[in-house]
Amino acid sequence: MHTFLARPEVYRIGANATTLTATATASRRRTVGHWVDRHAPQTTQRSQTPVDARWDPAAQDQDTIDRKCGIECTMPEGPEVRRQADSLAQILQDQAAVSVDFAFEWLKVFEPILTGRVVTAVDTRGKAFLVRFGDLSLYCHHQLYGRWVTQRRGDLPTTQRSLRAAIHTTHHSALLYSASDIEVLDAAGEATHPYLSRLGPDLLGGIDAAGIVARLSDTAFHRRQLATIYLDQRFLAGIGNYLRSEILFVAGVHPSTRPTDLDAAATARLAKASVDVTQQAYVEKGVTNDMARVARLKAEGMTRRRFRHHVFTRDGQDCWTCGATVQKMLKAGRRLYWCPGCQPGA
Repeated sequence: MHTFLARPEVYRIGANATTLTATATASRRRTVGHWVDRHAPQTTQRSQTPVDARWDPAAQDQDTIDRKCGIECTMPEGPEVRRQADSLAQILQDQAAVSVDFAFEWLKVFEPILTGRVVTAVDTRGKAFLVRFGDLSLYCHHQLYGRWVTQRRGDLPTTQRSLRAAIHTTHHSALLYSASDIEVLDAAGEATHPYLSRLGPDLLGGIDAAGIVARLSDTAFHRRQLATIYLDQRFLAGIGNYLRSEILFVAGVHPSTRPTDLDAAATARLAKASVDVTQQAYVEKGVTNDMARVARLKAEGMTRRRFRHHVFTRDGQDCWTCGATVQKMLKAGRRLYWCPGCQPGA
């Protein structure tokens, strides 16, 4: 067994090389110097990003990076993660990585291992990314601040975000900023990973309404409040705060209801809403409101922030559907929005 210590993490290679894993956890220590694409023509380089574990919320070009990712500066949910993965796949799929770079010393052992390999797929599991290099995968979970940015090679953005990983092909770069949870996993490491191994079916991974009905009847979930299980990634992976509120609204069920309290019709509505709302959020870039209504509101000049959702962040405003005042509550420690007219209490 060979063991490499890297403050404060531990990296291990199994004796039979079947387990390859390294975890990067954010520190508050500034790494001296600048990190550049060492293989890119230097004449096309713009000023580079310091490898700095601190995230500066006052960075002037942060909105630009967020727009390039196609998401807002909130915790990304399954649809946002999947859209970022699609952008990665467009430039990485079936391409050889001519350079793979990591900011953290304890991950640098993988740079020569991954460089030269072909990216075979870009997958998501819930809110996590898996960039596949054959039998090894680059895993990352963005938490709140992580972002992938894709662009032409040799023209890196000027930003105060911390650059954590970079995958360069001949013509493009995939740049990972501000993520704090990065690993390289083989199949065994993936199967035993503390996050991945506990995930339920992914709502963008092919589960249908019938499968969700079965999940709702599972004894692990059927006596817990919907507001709680719809944030439990063991129930369905990829749901976060806005999807939870929007799914329960579209289904017309109160957040405090338990699956065991629903009749067959309500259970079927909830299962269908779980699939439909998530799929719409993926296709429509996070918009979950009725699309005919959205078209009308856009024509009237309403901003995306106001027309995006049925109820999420709309507390104190009239429900689009029934006119009742949208309410806000805390459930499972997170804010939840609901309509007392469309979602009568249990």
